[in-house]
Formats: sequence, structure tokens, C-alpha cells
Amino acid sequence: MAKAADTKTKATRSTLDKTQTISMGEDKEGNLYNTRNNPKRKGSKSADRFAKYKDGMSVEAALKAGLVAGDIHNDSAKGFISLS
Repeated sequence: MAKAADTKTKATRSTLDKTQTISMGEDKEGNLYNTRNNPKRKGSKSADRFAKYKDGMSVEAALKAGLVAGDIHNDSAKGFISLS
């Protein structure tokens, strides 16, 4: 039996516009997400990577800081960050 093709598009560095600027999103109370207001599970690898975001940094700088393309796509989709 043939395996069904995966319809999800994998986020890669090449699918990102590295010149875009990252802005931090806000929680329900209007507070900006940051290292102290981190929406990721405390102690997780994703929380450690999220702490590397800086408001106003470029996507290229975020990738160099250790974030991965999947983080940026996911965090943008969930409103934790926005790209412009």
C-alpha cells in the first residue's frame, strides 16, 4: 500500500525572508512577550530559544542567534511574534 504524501510544508530557512523584522507579540493582558513573559513551557528547549528573540531583530539575526525556521513560522502563526 502506498504511503500518502505529507501535505504539510516544512518550514526551512529558504522559505523565510531574512530581511524581515521581528516584533514581539502581546499576551491577553497586553504585555509584550519577552524573556520574563515567555509563552513556552518553562525549562523547555523551545523556551530557551524563545528567550533569544529581541524586539526589532531581523530574521537573519534570529537564525544566527540559534532560532530555527520552524520556531519563527510557529511563533508568528501563534501571535507570539510578528514579521514585517
